[in-house]
Amino acid sequence: MRSLIIAAAAAAALASAGPAHATLTLTLTDNGVPQTLLETTPSPGNLIGTLTGDPNFSDVTIDITGVPAVPAPDLGTVTLSVTGATGAGHTLDITATQTGLAVPAGLAGLTTDTYNGLVGAPGPVTETMLVNGAVLNTETFPPTAGALDAAFTDTGLPAIASNAELFDAAFTAADQDLEATMEFSGVPEPATLGLFAIMLLGLGWLRTKTRA
Repeated sequence: MRSLIIAAAAAAALASAGPAHATLTLTLTDNGVPQTLLETTPSPGNLIGTLTGDPNFSDVTIDITGVPAVPAPDLGTVTLSVTGATGAGHTLDITATQTGLAVPAGLAGLTTDTYNGLVGAPGPVTETMLVNGAVLNTETFPPTAGALDAAFTDTGLPAIASNAELFDAAFTAADQDLEATMEFSGVPEPATLGLFAIMLLGLGWLRTKTRA
């Protein structure tokens, strides 16, 4: 009987854990024209894209990570560093996507955005978070308004198979610099935490009984 309970608990933990690393993809357009990114993978769950060959931007680096783990999955961090080389009239659209997730329902999603809107930054800049293709929240930062932070919490998320983080930045002058980070994490609801604690207590009790 004890073996059956332990096996069931292990199976439940494995079922909820999902893959160690999801599939990460990056896309970028300049005024709606797709651009080719040079992509590198320093480690599993990490993808870095750099843009070359676009005369409108002297430096574009996008660093995304996403390593889901239960009970508090990190569902993605996107860090941008972009410098414009030309004047007004160029809008960058950057999308970082994770697919192949197997995150259980019932989590609270915490989205945190940081945007450096000091003088010399583009704007407005819009950041959008999507889960399973549906918009979770959107925040628009005005131009040259100082360093800004924003955080949103959404409770009772569905089971998550994919998530995407979008940046839309309008460059209005030469040599503007964009520095931004967007992070989306899953936080267990109290009920989920309680269940997890009960499972741990049960395993501890079984271990004690086995030793006795």
